[in-house]
Amino acid sequence: MATNGDCAVRRDQTSDFQLLINSTPILIDTAKPDGYLEFFNQTCLSFVGQSLEDLAGWKWTAFIHTEDVEGIAELWCASFASGEPFLCEARVLRADGEYRWMVRPIAATLLPLIPRRGRGPFLSTNRTCWNQA
Repeated sequence: MATNGDCAVRRDQTSDFQLLINSTPILIDTAKPDGYLEFFNQTCLSFVGQSLEDLAGWKWTAFIHTEDVEGIAELWCASFASGEPFLCEARVLRADGEYRWMVRPIAATLLPLIPRRGRGPFLSTNRTCWNQA
């Protein structure tokens, strides 16, 4: 049985973890086993200048360049369904209105965080951002 002290320690650890995730300079999100994105760290929210509510679920696709979004959404869904890895490159709309290329290796970063009937939620990161003509 957990004591009040145990709960306080868990809250402190959770707060420390949230601080770490939100202060890292890497764009981090988590997805449910069906690919529905449910969390974006503060770095990600600041990069696009939006709130969690503006990005959650499939709303994040509104911030992917129109020439890139269809292919990425298809690959994303197929990868979650099959478990097969993929690497996507896409232009992501930054808060200042400029697009920046991102490379997102899905699989190397598709890590189950909490076992839930064998799958998910999953952690994903955008690893690279560059200017490209």
